[in-house]
Amino acid sequence: MQNLSLQLLAACLGIIFFFSILLAPMVFKVLNKESASLYLRNFFPRFYISLALLCAIAGGVNPEPFESGLIFLCSALFLLSRWPLTPAINKATDNQNKKLFTTLHGLSVLILVTQLVIIFTILLNSYVNII
Repeated sequence: MQNLSLQLLAACLGIIFFFSILLAPMVFKVLNKESASLYLRNFFPRFYISLALLCAIAGGVNPEPFESGLIFLCSALFLLSRWPLTPAINKATDNQNKKLFTTLHGLSVLILVTQLVIIFTILLNSYVNII
């Protein structure tokens, strides 16, 4: 079951990198501001829920208690990003509160980077242990 957990984590890593490196920059280059905003407001809830579910499954099937706990933490952080954080970011944007938007967006990026570090560390650790 650890292989399934690692495969799901690798999928999470791929999804996050795909969004960050390819999708997000293209959205802002191809779409006008209004369309980009509408697209991202529909994308992010699905992004966070999908990643939370993948991590929850990965944590549930991972036989290593410490790794499982870290994976469940990632899942919880995706849910935190989805519910209180994303609506607050949208509200700050709607209210044209740039300072609050910058702070909340920065927090969301920090959470995502933390999740990337956790997931990458687990994957790297498993790779090192295989060799």
